[in-house]
Amino acid sequence: MRVTTCTINVGKSLGNRELVMELLSFVDIFFILEAPAKRNEEKEECESAGFELFSFCKGSGMEVFVKTDIVGLVSLVRHNEWSTVVRYNTAKGEEKLFGGVYLRPGEKKKEAMGKLESLNDCDIIAEDLNARHPRWGSKGGDNHKNTYGYAVND
Repeated sequence: MRVTTCTINVGKSLGNRELVMELLSFVDIFFILEAPAKRNEEKEECESAGFELFSFCKGSGMEVFVKTDIVGLVSLVRHNEWSTVVRYNTAKGEEKLFGGVYLRPGEKKKEAMGKLESLNDCDIIAEDLNARHPRWGSKGGDNHKNTYGYAVND
């Protein structure tokens, strides 16, 4: 069985999250960054058919949804404020670790590097680095740059 994963920043819109999950219905595990929140900061649960909210921490910048038919094959390794790691047990008895991380714009380099290093045991890492650098952004009119952008470029 092939398992697909997607990490996506949907902003605060519940509609964006549901649209992405509908359009990418072939994806098995979603790491949703900047998850939609109610005014009281509780996360909005997704009603998309075929997915379960698998992991979420109050105050977190990420939630994980898993396709209902593979929930039993996935287990939570850890979920903290801005990163999550899940384990997938393959049909061959192998374990694969999927990690997702979100680096907020303007985050201090030391904190960002700590988040990235916490995923060093993962087989697959999906991330939103908020890395900006003219090398890849100037064609679209974005000439901004930041510390992450320089680090990724280097």
